[in-house]
Amino acid sequence: MADLTPEERTLIDAVTPLARAALHASQREDWPTCKQLIEQISRELGADGIYMAALAWLDTMLDYAKPPGAKGMAVPAWRDADTGQHTKDAHQVRPSIAWCGQLAVARANDDQGTFEALFEAIPEGQEGAYVAELLMIAGMTINAALRGGRRG
Repeated sequence: MADLTPEERTLIDAVTPLARAALHASQREDWPTCKQLIEQISRELGADGIYMAALAWLDTMLDYAKPPGAKGMAVPAWRDADTGQHTKDAHQVRPSIAWCGQLAVARANDDQGTFEALFEAIPEGQEGAYVAELLMIAGMTINAALRGGRRG
């Protein structure tokens, strides 16, 4: 964090408790609180706050979800929560779900250009839904990892 500007440090200090609370609410499946916290981050910290919260959620999720000893590049894959079926085809899932998987892979692969492009590609007017979906997936993924005995 030595390379951060004072403004970036201030943003991180402001977003961290809100992002943490939102992630914990997601793990409890407390969707009204998640919505309230996402709106609060957006209102108080703007798009930069949402971006930083998303980074925090993804980094935490990836700490839990990465298989032990995994090497190489991550590739996107999705599992249907109802059927348990897996797919690597982004066209077989909702666009917001595909976006979440692609965003997580970009972060896992340290592909900042793709990560930023995906953030810019959120359809206008759907930002809240996409961010809420990301938060929900992060919470569910962490819970699944914890049930499986993995800790970040």
